Amino acid sequence: MPRFRLIVRITNKRVIAQIASSTLTGDKILESSDSTDLTKYGLTAGLKNYSAAYLTGFLLGKRLLQKQGLDKFYTGNKVNDGKAYDVMNDYNALDAKGQENLRKPFKA
Repeated sequence: MPRFRLIVRITNKRVIAQIASSTLTGDKILESSDSTDLTKYGLTAGLKNYSAAYLTGFLLGKRLLQKQGLDKFYTGNKVNDGKAYDVMNDYNALDAKGQENLRKPFKA
């Protein structure tokens, strides 16, 4: 199983985040996100500050979960009640067929 790493580059105009793995033939980029992608969601200014870096990483995570097919399995906290939420509670749950899920969270 390949080991993945998170690469973050902050330039003078934008923030770039990537998930990559190394192979003998070179690095393979699994998914990438750019702070200029945030303009699709209404953010038009400040594409290189701290909050843009956070949102770029968040967008990268959402895209990666969709690409790996984990977005429906790890839905996150659905009720915003201030209580602690542990993603491993979803991992230990049984799937629709009554079998234990063997998919683990993506780690980089």
